[in-house]
Amino acid sequence: MLKEQYDIPKSQIGILETRGTTLFAPLVSKRLDLMCELDIIFLRRQAPGQLIGEGGDIDNRIKTLLDALSMPPPAQQKHFENATSSDPVHCLLQDDSLVTKLSIETDSLLRIAENEHDLVAIIGAKISASRLTFTNIGIVN
Repeated sequence: MLKEQYDIPKSQIGILETRGTTLFAPLVSKRLDLMCELDIIFLRRQAPGQLIGEGGDIDNRIKTLLDALSMPPPAQQKHFENATSSDPVHCLLQDDSLVTKLSIETDSLLRIAENEHDLVAIIGAKISASRLTFTNIGIVN
């Protein structure tokens, strides 16, 4: 699909957002008055409860994960400028300020991992509206 096919006024489709030359499709956005609660389970080779160690401490892992779930900030936008696809880049969050609750649990990864610092993240997201509008009524329950 061509990028021009997505040039629809924001009033008609509230999920698409252009930054620079890249089109993003964040599910949770301020424009739609949505917010998100995240429930995260980290499964890793370290012992349960070992939050700080060689693999990086839990707060750095959470920050990295939240950055990966969000649209990139303008300073990192240049990495998307040469993308070959004209389809939107789908992401969960417009930015991480829309996360209203965060629950983190760690446990043992029981399968063999290539690297001792590999982990599996199981992420549950509960999306709700800060204010119910016609644009978000079909998204939230």
